[in-house]
Order: sequence, then structure tokens, then C-alpha cells
Amino acid sequence: MSEDRFLDRVRSEAQPLRYEPRDEVLTRLGARIRARVCAPLTVSQLLANWFRPLAASLAALALAAAIGATWYGQPPEQTSVDQISDQISANSTAIDGDVYGVSE
Repeated sequence: MSEDRFLDRVRSEAQPLRYEPRDEVLTRLGARIRARVCAPLTVSQLLANWFRPLAASLAALALAAAIGATWYGQPPEQTSVDQISDQISANSTAIDGDVYGVSE
């Protein structure tokens, strides 16, 4: 079956499933869209349209600053081999070179 015949068959089988809106539906849909587009904005809607993105940007900036300050304020941890071996021996058991931990 060639590609063209396959697509023709799919189109013919899908034809009964296609939704064709009536004229009344299209008229109501157009009227609703025009009413929403042409409706004047109130002062509160105008201010909300300006302040929502501004507030979201400031919140993101504050979050990034808080994370950065926390990360920058922490000194890097210096661990020695003795500290690591003490932690391993306190919470785990070594058998044949494999370390098995026991969680608390």
C-alpha cells in the first residue's frame, strides 16, 4: 500500500469523526471572544496586570539572594581521613574490605 493510498484511506475513515460546528455555535463563540477582548479594564485589573509579574520577579530575586547568601556564608567543610574513618567505624561494620552500614 503506497503512502498516498494509506493517507486517503485514513482521511475517509476519519471523516465521520470530524466535528463541524453549526452556525449558532460559531456566532456565540465569536460574540464571547469579542466581549472579552473589548471589555475595558478596571483600575484594579490594570494594577494587577502590572504588579503580578513585578512581584514574581522580586520573589525570584529574593529567593536567589537568600540561597546565595546561605551558600556563600557557609565555610567549606574540611574533613580528614581520621574523621571519615571514625564515622565509618561508628555506624558500620567492615567485612573482607566491604563496609556495611547500620542506619540509626
